[in-house]
Amino acid sequence: MDLAARFEALVRGPEPATRLDELALIVAARADSSVDLPAAMGALDDIAARCADASFDGVLAHLRAERFDANRVDY
Repeated sequence: MDLAARFEALVRGPEPATRLDELALIVAARADSSVDLPAAMGALDDIAARCADASFDGVLAHLRAERFDANRVDY
């Protein structure tokens, strides 16, 4: 997959359809060639599928329950 071409296609597409998750992972894959883009996208899709409440607060609660929380020491 040509990451630069895929990135360009995503950012030129209609704004409501912009996949920020994929854009972020493309940037990560360009910085680190060991990033498995399809596997990372699948992992994000799995996390999203387990989220029952799509509201902002629901997503935050779900991410905390999945152990995604701020690193208060380093950031």
